[in-house]
Amino acid sequence: MSQILHTVFRFARRAALAAALLAPLAVIGGGSADAVAADKPKGDPLADKLGGQILFFDAQPPSVVSNAGQITAKKVTKKDENSDKKWVIHMMIFLKKPLDVNKLDLLIYKHDKKGVMGEMVHKLEQFPSGDGRSFYFVVSLEKYKPVALEPNFKYTFKAVATTGGVAEGSIELNGKEEKIGGSNLDFTNGKDDKPVVEKATEPFNAEVTKENLKKVIYEDCKTSASKGGTAKVILTISPKDGKVLKAEFEEKDKVPYSDGTQQCIIQRFAKMKTKPFTGDQKTITYKVAL
Repeated sequence: MSQILHTVFRFARRAALAAALLAPLAVIGGGSADAVAADKPKGDPLADKLGGQILFFDAQPPSVVSNAGQITAKKVTKKDENSDKKWVIHMMIFLKKPLDVNKLDLLIYKHDKKGVMGEMVHKLEQFPSGDGRSFYFVVSLEKYKPVALEPNFKYTFKAVATTGGVAEGSIELNGKEEKIGGSNLDFTNGKDDKPVVEKATEPFNAEVTKENLKKVIYEDCKTSASKGGTAKVILTISPKDGKVLKAEFEEKDKVPYSDGTQQCIIQRFAKMKTKPFTGDQKTITYKVAL
């Protein structure tokens, strides 16, 4: 994955003219300085109109715009792969409220051929600077890395902050379908030639399991109605196939999250899988934080 670039927009306190912090991109909002309310020290005309949305573009948005319509007119809903078998995606994320922590997780969900959104297939971390509500990013996604990033599918990007989901948008990523690793994989129907069954030959591998646990994405389980904090998840793992037999919170009555958030987190960890191992089933504890 190539380095992710980002540019952040910040709007002045009492002026309609906004200047980008990291790129020469200015936005002119409608109205005069006197029209900016005194109780809104960080005015952002674009975010006021487009808050909660992620828009995608073929290139960096215009340097100067007079209204949100000039931005939305440039948006795209499809993107073709380039010669390096990558999708270089320009996007703008518009928030309804400023971030309390300058960190956004971009969670990518793949839709099936019928257009139904499925599970998350990829995650990107972004660290915007400034205290505005409009952010510009360029991300590069490589085809089949991870394997679930297949061409000719629709993908939904969800921006998640510490308070929960803050914006989302969808785009279709197009390209040439290929065979991966010499195996006859048909990505149009999700089937392959022969499923590979891994057999247990070694004792439980704690390091491999820890790495697999780190890949479990649960941050988007948090809703605005749920408190933050830390908790511990207890997992019982089968030696035969490395799958989770049981997942639950330790000291459930002390878990700070809402019931819905707890259920969502447990469902995510219940799908975790590690290498099969010899011996008896294993029970481990893993710390989560929201």
